[in-house]
Amino acid sequence: METLARRVPGLVWHAPEDTPAPGGTPDASAPPGYPLVVDCAGAGESLNTALRLTEPGGTVVYFGLQRTTGVRCDLLTTKGLTVLGSVGGTGAFPEAMRFLSRHVEEARLLLTHRYPAHQAAEALRADAGSRIKAQLLFDH
Repeated sequence: METLARRVPGLVWHAPEDTPAPGGTPDASAPPGYPLVVDCAGAGESLNTALRLTEPGGTVVYFGLQRTTGVRCDLLTTKGLTVLGSVGGTGAFPEAMRFLSRHVEEARLLLTHRYPAHQAAEALRADAGSRIKAQLLFDH
């Protein structure tokens, strides 16, 4: 995440350890909240971090595959949140492509490594601390 924060300085991200323990009360000193929070980590307390960081009436989109977790139901109820789960295709690919075409320079910041396709295994082993997105290049 530090690599991402350095490459995209305006990005706001929070680690799961920022979340109060399950059963706790919402933290009055917490950030003001965001209307939409996307959790792509699917790890341990990441969903609770997303719930905590979402403003009242907001939406959390959860892409994780965590089998079980201690969900902060108090945050769901008291904040009136909507949680959407998604795995696989959502039909949003064309919209995502239009978004990326309008934000080319920002999207380039996420691409940190390029490999020829025959080095796919190496791309997957690249240092996770410095890799955000590795692109495989195919010959035409």
